[in-house]
Amino acid sequence: ATGPTNNWQLAACWYDGTNYYIQINNGTIVSAALAGGFTSNTTDFRIGAPGTLQSIDPSWNGQAGRMWRWSRVLTTDERTLLYNSGNGRSFLEAIYYSPSLLNELVSYWPLNELSGTSDGRDLYGTNTLIANNSPTVEAGIIEEIL
Repeated sequence: ATGPTNNWQLAACWYDGTNYYIQINNGTIVSAALAGGFTSNTTDFRIGAPGTLQSIDPSWNGQAGRMWRWSRVLTTDERTLLYNSGNGRSFLEAIYYSPSLLNELVSYWPLNELSGTSDGRDLYGTNTLIANNSPTVEAGIIEEIL
């Protein structure tokens, strides 16, 4: 699937035990059954990589920022708050307006380095990202750091 280019996008994805869901820019929710579900294992969590599906082109042609991971499904109101009419929200702004976003938050990666390569620091949990293929960063949104 493709979306508008050269614009910030919010992709919300979740799994309810039966179906996998995706919602882009607070729009229509699309779902599909996930046969067998997810399994608990020690496989790496990957952002912008296909995992073990080697038949898929593994390259990521784009930019990423403000990655959040929860161990629960966000409410409609929480997803709407994060989308913020297409403007997004910083970590501090989001939790100020909706402290419930801290409930079951596992990790938060701002991915906001000004130059060089991302060090993948998790500012909320302990899940540091490991860079693959030496991704670089460009100046972009500046995030507050707690």
